[in-house]
Amino acid sequence: MYITYKFRLYPNNKQKIQINKTLGACRWIYNFYLHSRITIYKLYKINFTYFKCSKELTEWKNDKNIDSFKWLNEIARDALDNSLQDLDNAFNNYFREIKKGNKEYGFPKFKKKHDYPQSYRSNVTYGGKVKKNGEKVPTIDIKGNKIKIPKLGWVKFIKSRTFIGKIVNVTITKTASREYFISILVDTLKEQLPKIDKKIGIDLGVKTFGTTSDGKVIENPKFISKYEKRIKMLNRRLSKKQKGGKNYQKARIKLAKLHEYIKNQRLDFLHKTSTRLINENQVICLGSLDVSDMLQKGSNCLAKSIQNVSLYEFKLMMDYKAKWYGRAVLYINRYFPSSQICHDCGFKNPLVKDLNIRKWTCPNCNEHHDRDINAALNILCEGLKQIS
Repeated sequence: MYITYKFRLYPNNKQKIQINKTLGACRWIYNFYLHSRITIYKLYKINFTYFKCSKELTEWKNDKNIDSFKWLNEIARDALDNSLQDLDNAFNNYFREIKKGNKEYGFPKFKKKHDYPQSYRSNVTYGGKVKKNGEKVPTIDIKGNKIKIPKLGWVKFIKSRTFIGKIVNVTITKTASREYFISILVDTLKEQLPKIDKKIGIDLGVKTFGTTSDGKVIENPKFISKYEKRIKMLNRRLSKKQKGGKNYQKARIKLAKLHEYIKNQRLDFLHKTSTRLINENQVICLGSLDVSDMLQKGSNCLAKSIQNVSLYEFKLMMDYKAKWYGRAVLYINRYFPSSQICHDCGFKNPLVKDLNIRKWTCPNCNEHHDRDINAALNILCEGLKQIS
Protein backbone atom coordinates (compact mmCIF):
# COMPACT_ATOMS: atom_id res chain seq x y z
CA MET A 1 0.00 0.00 0.00
CA TYR A 2 1.35 3.42 -0.99
CA ILE A 3 0.79 6.26 1.48
CA THR A 4 2.01 9.86 1.18
CA TYR A 5 3.27 11.88 4.15
CA LYS A 6 3.58 15.63 3.73
CA PHE A 7 6.05 17.80 5.71
CA ARG A 8 7.21 21.42 5.74
CA LEU A 9 10.63 21.82 4.13
CA TYR A 10 13.21 24.45 5.15
CA PRO A 11 15.93 24.67 2.47
CA ASN A 12 18.78 27.16 2.77
CA ASN A 13 19.37 29.86 0.13
CA LYS A 14 21.63 27.66 -2.00
CA GLN A 15 19.10 24.83 -1.93
CA LYS A 16 16.26 27.23 -2.81
CA ILE A 17 18.16 28.29 -5.92
CA GLN A 18 18.63 24.65 -6.93
CA ILE A 19 14.93 23.89 -6.33
CA ASN A 20 13.91 26.88 -8.47
CA LYS A 21 16.31 25.76 -11.21
CA THR A 22 14.82 22.27 -11.16
CA LEU A 23 11.26 23.60 -11.27
CA GLY A 24 12.15 25.82 -14.22
CA ALA A 25 13.92 22.99 -16.07
CA CYS A 26 11.01 20.57 -15.56
CA ARG A 27 8.56 23.21 -16.76
CA TRP A 28 10.72 23.94 -19.82
CA ILE A 29 11.08 20.25 -20.72
CA TYR A 30 7.34 19.70 -20.35
CA ASN A 31 6.47 22.69 -22.57
CA PHE A 32 9.21 21.93 -25.13
CA TYR A 33 8.06 18.37 -25.74
CA LEU A 34 4.39 19.32 -25.59
CA HIS A 35 5.01 21.78 -28.43
CA SER A 36 7.12 19.20 -30.32
CA ARG A 37 4.50 16.47 -30.04
CA ILE A 38 1.72 18.81 -31.19
CA THR A 39 3.75 20.04 -34.18
CA ILE A 40 4.91 16.58 -35.32
CA TYR A 41 1.41 15.12 -34.97
CA LYS A 42 -0.07 17.92 -37.12
CA LEU A 43 2.58 17.41 -39.83
CA TYR A 44 3.09 13.64 -39.89
CA LYS A 45 0.27 12.20 -37.72
CA ILE A 46 2.92 10.54 -35.53
CA ASN A 47 2.54 10.47 -31.76
CA PHE A 48 5.79 10.54 -29.76
CA THR A 49 6.12 8.35 -26.67
CA TYR A 50 7.84 8.98 -23.35
CA PHE A 51 10.71 6.60 -24.21
CA LYS A 52 11.51 8.34 -27.50
CA CYS A 53 11.53 11.77 -25.84
CA SER A 54 13.70 10.54 -22.94
CA LYS A 55 16.21 8.92 -25.30
CA GLU A 56 16.40 12.05 -27.45
CA LEU A 57 16.95 14.27 -24.39
CA THR A 58 19.82 12.05 -23.20
CA GLU A 59 21.51 12.23 -26.62
CA TRP A 60 21.24 16.01 -26.70
CA LYS A 61 22.65 16.40 -23.20
CA ASN A 62 25.64 14.15 -23.98
CA ASP A 63 26.37 15.63 -27.41
CA LYS A 64 29.45 17.83 -27.14
CA ASN A 65 28.48 19.79 -30.26
CA ILE A 66 25.22 21.03 -28.68
CA ASP A 67 25.76 23.63 -25.96
CA SER A 68 22.14 24.76 -25.57
CA PHE A 69 21.23 21.71 -23.43
CA LYS A 70 24.33 21.58 -21.20
CA TRP A 71 22.56 23.46 -18.39
CA LEU A 72 20.20 20.50 -17.97
CA ASN A 73 23.10 18.49 -16.55
CA GLU A 74 22.77 20.57 -13.35
CA ILE A 75 19.30 19.08 -12.81
CA ALA A 76 18.54 15.66 -11.33
CA ARG A 77 17.92 13.30 -14.24
CA ASP A 78 14.93 11.55 -12.67
CA ALA A 79 13.16 14.90 -12.18
CA LEU A 80 13.33 15.54 -15.94
CA ASP A 81 12.25 11.98 -16.70
CA ASN A 82 9.27 12.31 -14.38
CA SER A 83 8.27 15.53 -16.14
CA LEU A 84 8.29 13.66 -19.47
CA GLN A 85 6.34 10.83 -17.84
CA ASP A 86 3.71 13.31 -16.61
CA LEU A 87 3.35 14.67 -20.14
CA ASP A 88 2.95 11.16 -21.52
CA ASN A 89 0.31 10.36 -18.88
CA ALA A 90 -1.55 13.59 -19.73
CA PHE A 91 -1.74 12.58 -23.41
CA ASN A 92 -2.77 9.01 -22.59
CA ASN A 93 -5.49 10.19 -20.20
CA TYR A 94 -6.83 12.63 -22.78
CA PHE A 95 -7.04 10.12 -25.64
CA ARG A 96 -8.41 7.39 -23.36
CA GLU A 97 -11.27 9.64 -22.24
CA ILE A 98 -11.94 10.78 -25.84
CA LYS A 99 -12.46 7.14 -26.85
CA LYS A 100 -14.90 6.68 -23.97
CA GLY A 101 -16.76 9.84 -24.92
CA ASN A 102 -15.93 11.56 -21.62
CA LYS A 103 -14.39 14.98 -20.98
CA GLU A 104 -12.82 14.35 -17.60
CA TYR A 105 -9.28 15.04 -18.87
CA GLY A 106 -8.71 17.98 -21.17
CA PHE A 107 -5.93 18.35 -23.71
CA PRO A 108 -2.51 18.91 -22.03
CA LYS A 109 -1.82 22.59 -21.39
CA PHE A 110 1.45 24.51 -21.30
CA LYS A 111 2.80 25.26 -17.84
CA LYS A 112 3.29 28.89 -16.86
CA LYS A 113 6.10 30.36 -14.79
CA HIS A 114 3.83 32.10 -12.29
CA ASP A 115 1.28 29.31 -11.82
CA TYR A 116 1.29 27.75 -8.35
CA PRO A 117 1.80 25.33 -6.76
CA GLN A 118 4.91 24.17 -8.64
CA SER A 119 6.45 20.76 -8.01
CA TYR A 120 8.88 18.14 -9.23
CA ARG A 121 9.39 14.51 -8.31
CA SER A 122 12.55 12.49 -7.55
CA ASN A 123 12.69 8.70 -7.31
CA VAL A 124 14.76 6.60 -4.92
CA THR A 125 17.66 4.86 -6.64
CA TYR A 126 20.66 2.96 -5.29
CA GLY A 127 23.97 4.24 -6.61
CA GLY A 128 27.48 2.87 -6.49
CA LYS A 129 28.15 3.73 -2.84
CA VAL A 130 27.98 0.82 -0.42
CA LYS A 131 27.73 0.85 3.38
CA LYS A 132 30.10 -1.14 5.62
CA ASN A 133 27.46 -3.85 6.06
CA GLY A 134 27.21 -4.28 2.28
CA GLU A 135 23.94 -2.39 1.76
CA LYS A 136 23.70 0.05 -1.15
CA VAL A 137 23.25 3.72 -0.24
CA PRO A 138 19.88 5.17 -1.42
CA THR A 139 19.74 8.58 -3.08
CA ILE A 140 16.96 9.61 -0.68
CA ASP A 141 17.40 9.00 3.03
CA ILE A 142 16.24 10.41 6.38
CA LYS A 143 18.32 11.08 9.48
CA GLY A 144 16.67 12.90 12.37
CA ASN A 145 15.04 16.06 11.08
CA LYS A 146 16.96 16.11 7.78
CA ILE A 147 16.28 14.41 4.47
CA LYS A 148 18.78 13.73 1.68
CA ILE A 149 17.50 14.72 -1.78
CA PRO A 150 19.38 14.36 -5.10
CA LYS A 151 21.26 17.56 -6.10
CA LEU A 152 20.17 19.25 -2.83
CA GLY A 153 21.96 17.22 -0.19
CA TRP A 154 20.63 17.20 3.35
CA VAL A 155 17.65 19.52 3.81
CA LYS A 156 15.97 20.38 7.11
CA PHE A 157 12.29 19.50 7.45
CA ILE A 158 9.68 19.34 10.21
CA LYS A 159 9.30 15.65 10.99
CA SER A 160 5.90 15.95 12.65
CA ARG A 161 5.19 12.20 12.52
CA THR A 162 7.05 8.98 11.97
CA PHE A 163 6.36 6.24 9.46
CA ILE A 164 7.59 2.74 8.73
CA GLY A 165 8.18 1.52 5.20
CA LYS A 166 10.26 1.87 2.09
CA ILE A 167 10.49 5.32 0.47
CA VAL A 168 9.48 5.19 -3.22
CA ASN A 169 9.81 8.85 -4.25
CA VAL A 170 9.55 12.40 -2.96
CA THR A 171 7.77 15.43 -4.40
CA ILE A 172 9.09 18.92 -3.63
CA THR A 173 6.41 21.62 -3.87
CA LYS A 174 6.68 25.40 -3.91
CA THR A 175 3.48 27.24 -3.00
CA ALA A 176 2.23 30.68 -4.06
CA SER A 177 3.47 32.11 -0.74
CA ARG A 178 7.00 30.83 -1.54
CA GLU A 179 6.92 28.12 1.08
CA TYR A 180 8.34 24.66 0.45
CA PHE A 181 6.87 21.26 1.25
CA ILE A 182 7.95 17.68 0.68
CA SER A 183 5.60 14.75 0.10
CA ILE A 184 7.16 11.35 0.78
CA LEU A 185 5.55 8.35 -0.91
CA VAL A 186 6.07 5.27 1.26
CA ASP A 187 5.34 1.61 0.55
CA THR A 188 3.91 0.51 3.87
CA LEU A 189 1.03 -1.29 5.58
CA LYS A 190 -1.75 0.19 7.70
CA GLU A 191 -3.01 -1.78 10.67
CA GLN A 192 -6.76 -2.26 10.30
CA LEU A 193 -8.98 -1.16 13.14
CA PRO A 194 -10.89 -3.80 15.17
CA LYS A 195 -14.37 -4.44 13.81
CA ILE A 196 -17.31 -2.87 15.64
CA ASP A 197 -21.05 -3.28 15.26
CA LYS A 198 -22.03 0.30 14.48
CA LYS A 199 -23.58 1.64 11.28
CA ILE A 200 -24.40 5.24 10.49
CA GLY A 201 -25.99 7.32 7.75
CA ILE A 202 -24.94 10.89 7.01
CA ASP A 203 -26.92 13.55 5.18
CA LEU A 204 -24.34 16.01 3.82
CA GLY A 205 -25.36 19.60 3.29
CA VAL A 206 -24.28 23.22 3.01
CA LYS A 207 -25.96 25.01 5.92
CA THR A 208 -24.69 22.29 8.25
CA PHE A 209 -21.82 20.11 7.09
CA GLY A 210 -23.71 16.94 7.91
CA THR A 211 -26.39 15.34 10.06
CA THR A 212 -26.00 11.75 11.25
CA SER A 213 -28.72 9.13 11.66
CA ASP A 214 -28.21 9.15 15.45
CA GLY A 215 -29.24 12.80 15.63
CA LYS A 216 -25.80 14.49 15.82
CA VAL A 217 -25.15 17.62 13.79
CA ILE A 218 -21.70 18.38 12.31
CA GLU A 219 -21.51 22.15 12.06
CA ASN A 220 -20.12 23.83 8.95
CA PRO A 221 -17.16 26.05 10.01
CA LYS A 222 -17.57 28.35 6.95
CA PHE A 223 -13.90 29.34 6.88
CA ILE A 224 -14.16 31.70 3.90
CA SER A 225 -16.97 33.69 5.52
CA LYS A 226 -14.78 34.43 8.55
CA TYR A 227 -12.03 35.99 6.43
CA GLU A 228 -14.11 37.42 3.60
CA LYS A 229 -13.53 41.05 4.56
CA ARG A 230 -9.76 40.55 4.83
CA ILE A 231 -9.64 38.76 1.46
CA LYS A 232 -11.53 41.66 -0.10
CA MET A 233 -9.16 44.20 1.48
CA LEU A 234 -6.01 42.35 0.31
CA ASN A 235 -7.45 41.96 -3.20
CA ARG A 236 -8.10 45.71 -3.31
CA ARG A 237 -4.52 46.44 -2.20
CA LEU A 238 -3.12 44.04 -4.80
CA SER A 239 -5.14 45.65 -7.60
CA LYS A 240 -3.55 49.04 -6.85
CA LYS A 241 0.04 47.77 -7.17
CA GLN A 242 2.03 47.82 -10.39
CA LYS A 243 2.12 44.29 -11.73
CA GLY A 244 5.58 42.74 -11.55
CA GLY A 245 6.96 45.20 -8.99
CA LYS A 246 8.28 44.39 -5.50
CA ASN A 247 5.25 45.86 -3.76
CA TYR A 248 3.01 43.79 -6.02
CA GLN A 249 4.85 40.62 -4.99
CA LYS A 250 4.58 41.53 -1.29
CA ALA A 251 0.82 42.09 -1.62
CA ARG A 252 0.42 38.89 -3.66
CA ILE A 253 2.27 36.81 -1.05
CA LYS A 254 0.11 38.24 1.78
CA LEU A 255 -3.04 37.26 -0.11
CA ALA A 256 -1.62 33.82 -0.97
CA LYS A 257 -0.72 33.17 2.67
CA LEU A 258 -4.26 33.98 3.77
CA HIS A 259 -5.75 31.63 1.17
CA GLU A 260 -3.33 28.88 2.23
CA TYR A 261 -4.25 29.46 5.87
CA ILE A 262 -7.95 29.02 5.03
CA LYS A 263 -7.15 25.92 2.96
CA ASN A 264 -5.15 24.39 5.82
CA GLN A 265 -7.97 25.06 8.28
CA ARG A 266 -10.45 23.37 5.95
CA LEU A 267 -8.21 20.35 5.41
CA ASP A 268 -7.63 20.04 9.15
CA PHE A 269 -11.40 20.01 9.76
CA LEU A 270 -12.03 17.46 6.99
CA HIS A 271 -9.24 15.15 8.19
CA LYS A 272 -10.38 15.22 11.82
CA THR A 273 -14.03 14.71 10.91
CA SER A 274 -13.37 11.85 8.47
CA THR A 275 -10.94 10.11 10.85
CA ARG A 276 -13.42 10.33 13.76
CA LEU A 277 -16.24 8.88 11.67
CA ILE A 278 -14.04 6.04 10.39
CA ASN A 279 -12.85 5.21 13.93
CA GLU A 280 -16.35 5.19 15.43
CA ASN A 281 -18.31 3.32 12.71
CA GLN A 282 -17.94 0.08 10.77
CA VAL A 283 -20.35 1.02 7.95
CA ILE A 284 -20.95 4.60 6.78
CA CYS A 285 -23.70 5.44 4.26
CA LEU A 286 -23.52 8.69 2.32
CA GLY A 287 -25.63 10.43 -0.27
CA SER A 288 -24.08 10.48 -3.74
CA LEU A 289 -24.03 14.17 -4.68
CA ASP A 290 -22.81 15.42 -8.08
CA VAL A 291 -20.81 18.41 -6.86
CA SER A 292 -19.78 19.63 -10.35
CA ASP A 293 -23.44 19.62 -11.47
CA MET A 294 -24.46 21.52 -8.34
CA LEU A 295 -21.81 24.15 -9.02
CA GLN A 296 -22.99 24.68 -12.60
CA LYS A 297 -26.73 24.83 -11.87
CA GLY A 298 -26.61 26.71 -8.57
CA SER A 299 -26.37 30.45 -8.01
CA ASN A 300 -23.02 32.15 -7.33
CA CYS A 301 -23.79 32.28 -3.60
CA LEU A 302 -24.68 28.57 -3.49
CA ALA A 303 -21.62 27.62 -5.55
CA LYS A 304 -19.42 29.55 -3.16
CA SER A 305 -20.93 27.75 -0.18
CA ILE A 306 -20.49 24.34 -1.85
CA GLN A 307 -16.83 25.03 -2.59
CA ASN A 308 -16.29 26.20 0.98
CA VAL A 309 -17.71 22.92 2.33
CA SER A 310 -15.45 20.75 0.05
CA LEU A 311 -17.79 17.75 -0.05
CA TYR A 312 -15.84 16.09 -2.87
CA GLU A 313 -12.59 16.26 -0.88
CA PHE A 314 -14.38 14.84 2.15
CA LYS A 315 -15.65 11.85 0.14
CA LEU A 316 -12.15 11.16 -1.19
CA MET A 317 -10.82 11.11 2.39
CA MET A 318 -13.59 8.78 3.51
CA ASP A 319 -12.86 6.38 0.64
CA TYR A 320 -9.13 5.96 1.16
CA LYS A 321 -9.32 5.92 4.97
CA ALA A 322 -12.01 3.22 4.83
CA LYS A 323 -9.70 1.20 2.57
CA TRP A 324 -6.80 1.67 5.02
CA TYR A 325 -8.64 0.67 8.17
CA GLY A 326 -11.05 -2.00 6.93
CA ARG A 327 -14.25 0.05 7.03
CA ALA A 328 -17.09 0.25 4.47
CA VAL A 329 -18.34 3.49 2.87
CA LEU A 330 -21.53 3.02 0.85
CA TYR A 331 -23.11 5.54 -1.53
CA ILE A 332 -26.80 5.62 -2.40
CA ASN A 333 -28.26 6.71 -5.73
CA ARG A 334 -28.05 10.46 -6.19
CA TYR A 335 -31.75 10.58 -7.22
CA PHE A 336 -32.99 8.76 -4.11
CA PRO A 337 -35.51 11.14 -2.39
CA SER A 338 -34.11 10.74 1.10
CA SER A 339 -35.65 13.97 2.43
CA GLN A 340 -39.16 13.27 1.12
CA ILE A 341 -39.68 9.74 2.48
CA CYS A 342 -40.97 9.11 6.02
CA HIS A 343 -38.53 6.64 7.55
CA ASP A 344 -41.30 5.18 9.77
CA CYS A 345 -44.00 4.31 7.24
CA GLY A 346 -42.33 4.92 3.85
CA PHE A 347 -44.82 7.61 2.72
CA LYS A 348 -43.35 10.00 0.11
CA ASN A 349 -44.24 13.65 0.65
CA PRO A 350 -43.44 15.70 -2.51
CA LEU A 351 -44.03 19.00 -0.64
CA VAL A 352 -40.71 18.51 1.20
CA LYS A 353 -38.87 19.26 -2.06
CA ASP A 354 -38.98 22.85 -0.84
CA LEU A 355 -35.64 23.37 0.94
CA ASN A 356 -37.19 25.95 3.27
CA ILE A 357 -39.18 23.19 5.02
CA ARG A 358 -36.85 22.04 7.79
CA LYS A 359 -39.44 20.13 9.88
CA TRP A 360 -42.57 18.34 8.74
CA THR A 361 -45.25 15.92 9.92
CA CYS A 362 -46.05 12.79 7.93
CA PRO A 363 -49.71 12.95 6.76
CA ASN A 364 -49.87 9.13 6.78
CA CYS A 365 -48.56 8.20 10.26
CA ASN A 366 -48.47 11.68 11.91
CA GLU A 367 -44.79 11.22 12.81
CA HIS A 368 -42.94 14.54 13.26
CA HIS A 369 -39.61 14.72 11.42
CA ASP A 370 -36.53 16.86 11.36
CA ARG A 371 -35.66 17.09 7.66
CA ASP A 372 -31.95 16.25 7.95
CA ILE A 373 -32.23 13.49 10.58
CA ASN A 374 -35.03 11.84 8.59
CA ALA A 375 -32.86 12.00 5.44
CA ALA A 376 -29.89 10.47 7.29
CA LEU A 377 -32.06 7.58 8.54
CA ASN A 378 -33.34 6.93 5.00
CA ILE A 379 -29.77 7.04 3.65
CA LEU A 380 -28.72 4.48 6.25
CA CYS A 381 -31.59 2.10 5.40
CA GLU A 382 -31.01 2.45 1.64
CA GLY A 383 -27.27 1.97 1.99
CA LEU A 384 -27.61 -1.20 4.11
CA LYS A 385 -29.64 -2.80 1.32
CA GLN A 386 -26.37 -3.04 -0.65
CA ILE A 387 -24.83 -5.41 1.88
CA SER A 388 -27.96 -7.33 2.97
